Amino acid sequence: MDKQSAVSSASFAELLRETRQQAGLTLEGLGQISGVSARAISELERGRSTPRPKTLDRLVTALDLGLPQRALLLQAARTTQQHAPAGLPLQLPADLRVFSGHGEELAMALAALAEQDAAPRYGCVGAIWGMPGVGKTTLAVHLAHQLADRYPDGQLYVNLRGFDPDQDAMDTSVALGGFLQALGLSEEAMPTTAEERAALYQRRLVGRKVLVLLDNARDSEQVRLLLPAPSSSSLAIVTSRNRLESLLVRDGAVPVNLDIWSQEEALQALAARIGATRVAKEPKASAELVELCGRLPLAIALLGARVQSSPRSLTNVVRELREDAGTLAAFATRDRTTDVRTVFSWSYSHLPPNIAHLFRLLSLHPGLAISVAAAASLCGISAAEARSGLRELACAHLVAETPCGRYELHDLVRAYAEELARFHDSEADRAHAFSRLADHYRHTMDDADRQLGGFSALYRPTVPPVEGTVARVFTWDTEARDWITSELPALYGVHRMLVHAARLREATLLNWTLAGHAPQGGYAPRAEEAVRATRAASLAELPQEATTPLYQMLSPQQLDETRAVLERGLAKVSSARDPHLGDLARRHQTLGLLYYLQKRPEAVDHCQIAMALFRQTGNKVGLCDSSRTLVGSLLNNAAYEDAMREATLALESADADHHVERAGLLDMLGRANHHLGHYDRARQAFLAALHLFHNELKHVGSLHEYEVWVNLGHTYAALGDVPQARHCWESALRQSGRRPEAHAGTDTRTVHELLKALDQDG
Repeated sequence: MDKQSAVSSASFAELLRETRQQAGLTLEGLGQISGVSARAISELERGRSTPRPKTLDRLVTALDLGLPQRALLLQAARTTQQHAPAGLPLQLPADLRVFSGHGEELAMALAALAEQDAAPRYGCVGAIWGMPGVGKTTLAVHLAHQLADRYPDGQLYVNLRGFDPDQDAMDTSVALGGFLQALGLSEEAMPTTAEERAALYQRRLVGRKVLVLLDNARDSEQVRLLLPAPSSSSLAIVTSRNRLESLLVRDGAVPVNLDIWSQEEALQALAARIGATRVAKEPKASAELVELCGRLPLAIALLGARVQSSPRSLTNVVRELREDAGTLAAFATRDRTTDVRTVFSWSYSHLPPNIAHLFRLLSLHPGLAISVAAAASLCGISAAEARSGLRELACAHLVAETPCGRYELHDLVRAYAEELARFHDSEADRAHAFSRLADHYRHTMDDADRQLGGFSALYRPTVPPVEGTVARVFTWDTEARDWITSELPALYGVHRMLVHAARLREATLLNWTLAGHAPQGGYAPRAEEAVRATRAASLAELPQEATTPLYQMLSPQQLDETRAVLERGLAKVSSARDPHLGDLARRHQTLGLLYYLQKRPEAVDHCQIAMALFRQTGNKVGLCDSSRTLVGSLLNNAAYEDAMREATLALESADADHHVERAGLLDMLGRANHHLGHYDRARQAFLAALHLFHNELKHVGSLHEYEVWVNLGHTYAALGDVPQARHCWESALRQSGRRPEAHAGTDTRTVHELLKALDQDG
């Protein structure tokens, strides 16, 4: 026999060892070049495992073989595989031709499982979980193929059907029977009970290194008897839509919490589907497409397949997706395994009725994330019940918990929940749920505003929350401030939804406190929707507390129209046989403020009438509000003596803890004194106002503080104190820059010009 024939008849194990040695490589050296572990190569060279296609490709490439040697090694590998022992199971599903995304999770899992395999405390277990459609099975299969060489005694696989809508979840005993048969046990020798099968299964794995992939598990109990014992040195990989925390506690599992793709990963996956050229040709459309898919792997795979077989541009596809935004229409297919709505339903169908109800109502929340109290209000349940329900939804990966203890819905899951809510919950039920949510935000915002010394101390409406509302109560300023900051998107969203639903009374009660906070300075432009809705309604027919904040947001072009409506309402009330004095007072107050905004002299008469009526009815809040408007109107009319007198009287009667009102009156008193040439008195009034802003109103009225700094600068300039004037105007600019969103409508050019003039004069 010639040398070539002798080599060809040799076993793959012998041939691999000889080839490696001829190349002058150690096991570790070949492992480094090929990416196959030295231990796996050793198992192959000793004939203890059979080569897998990917492993073989890596070794052949690393050995840099010529065509004859490559052919010999490949033939030997095929012969070895054909004569592999019948008891060696190779059940893994085929790996994807190109694996995309989740590279970080894959690397982490490989490293963690390798570390656990080297020194197992419980046995080697990896648990992969995540929301529907995130690619759990895909990652698990790819991970198993990456690790298969380390487990030369075979690979076992079973789909446990934990969330299959058409079939019951697989019984553990049935799964054990399948594994035992794969490990060479005859059907006649099969035990009957699950416990007996589990004991035999563990004995069969003793001394072996087997990889076990348990896909789509319902819960920890379904898989526990299928986990290899630590003595077997085997690996189990478990996937589930549920968070199998018991596996972490009892079995020391390595958790792999699978999230949606990053934008980079999503674009790479799209390019793998439709070609990198098409993605590069339309980069903006590609980026928007993956975002409209929520970067969910299933949705991107589905849309990618459609685009791949279509000549249409990505721009046209994205245009259609935009039209269907907020629905699942674009992700519907006839294949139940890829239809996004159906895939989500497999998780929803396993929820208890009360948790399913909570899930549906979460779609009514307009913010990015929902708090426990807001969720409780939606359902009209206690905070403890809501917290338990949200945790259950998080375990099912239908919501995701954020680091700050709130819960998020993926965009497509939100669309699914909204569909379910429209189908299962009546319009009245949804309206009641939203009313509770709106009251949660209104009353919690009211308490936060009170804690921060804001407008609620003066303007708190006496409207109780809807039954079932859960509102937060704050103890510390930092709590209140953090809550406002984190809830801004939801606060804006709730207000917008109330306006669209023509629930103006509720909208303006919420806006009442929102308007008083500097972080909401950018809120005014959003109120244009409220303005349009208000003009469509008859303001005269709305309660006064609903109209007062709204007209403050009107543009100059809208003020005349609104004033006419308000005057008709006042005439209607005044002509009544027995007019309600409180209603009459509030209507005069409203018109007084409207005329004040237009800088018209009629404001003075309306304010004085309102003040007289408020004194008669004992309404201190209305009296304080009207007195402020009166002082402002007198300043507009250059009646500085009268303005100074009324401001002084108002300050004497104002409650000591009404810091917002007092700061505003002090600013007006300072302006009146300045115009009268009483500069020392003006300076004292402005400094007193700033003292309130710095000590009692740190988080409120940033724009008002800016105006006080400007006014004080004018007074110092009139006193000839140029350095102090410069300091004041520079402080005003710093104030506007500290919270630029609070000064969106503020023109700081005048202050810049004042400073420039000081420089020129200096």
